[in-house]
Amino acid sequence: MGSKKSFAFIIPAYNEQHMLPATLQALQKAIGTIDTHIGEIVVVDNNSDDCTSEIAQQLGVGVIFEEIKQIARARNAGAQACPHADYLFFLDADTLISPDLLKASLQELDSGHFCGGG
Repeated sequence: MGSKKSFAFIIPAYNEQHMLPATLQALQKAIGTIDTHIGEIVVVDNNSDDCTSEIAQQLGVGVIFEEIKQIARARNAGAQACPHADYLFFLDADTLISPDLLKASLQELDSGHFCGGG
């Protein structure tokens, strides 16, 4: 059997200190239920002036910095930080993902019938 496929959640974040903890905790819970893939979370601090980066680091997720405040730049910076991931999920900092949704998404991607969604 080959190695497990991997996925990364990329979260562009600008001044998201209030919403980010719930999002990250929900993602960590969902990822913890998956044993078929290897998952990670990367927060892209888009030049916040609050505690966004510190909160992400305290919750044990990767943080990178994108100085120019532009959502596309933040998403691209996150994608570049995860060249090893088979699947990329771009998620807003105020979105809660359930374990069932993550499992279903990975199954659909693995089927080869889908390459993206929204």
